[in-house]
Amino acid sequence: MIVALDYLYDPRPSYTVVEFLSDIPAARRALLDMAPSVMLTVDWLSNLPVVDTSRIVIIGYSFGAPIVPVSMTLDMRIDLAVMVYGGGDLESLIHHNVRRFEGEAFSRLVSFTGGLLLRPVEPLRYVDEISPRTLIMINGTQDEQIPRKNVEELFARANEPKRQVWIESGHVHPSKTDLTRQIIRAMKEELAHLNIVAE
Repeated sequence: MIVALDYLYDPRPSYTVVEFLSDIPAARRALLDMAPSVMLTVDWLSNLPVVDTSRIVIIGYSFGAPIVPVSMTLDMRIDLAVMVYGGGDLESLIHHNVRRFEGEAFSRLVSFTGGLLLRPVEPLRYVDEISPRTLIMINGTQDEQIPRKNVEELFARANEPKRQVWIESGHVHPSKTDLTRQIIRAMKEELAHLNIVAE
């Protein structure tokens, strides 16, 4: 059974300073609401007779990846964590992505503010608490949105057991169907290795 959760905030294609500042409360609220939403979903799943509660897996994909460590820390019923094309140090991730399109001053403003407001869900604060449950990280070698240093810093901070998979690609996108299939194959192989799904 697969249950998909979504943020209750739709990012704009681009931002002015005024739009960024006006959207901060809604964006922060949506992010902070995700971990409780995950817990409620686990409550619901745990009451379904068709669900094997010893094989509950949380998968965070791209913008959803940062929610995985905090959700694992808050809910011990989740048996395995998968972060797909995510990394740690949200302030530097925000700066990296804003700087691709905006000037340095605006990028610093956005990243400092974003890092401060999103500190409650910063993956680096929680990733070591996933253990003794397993963390799987799947990332792209040419990811233009998640620098390798952010991936490696997060993976290094995590305790064993942990597994890392690199795919030769840029960042994920719904239009990249071949990459999506590659990710699914890699994920299935890892989950089968851990006896979460059948070969």
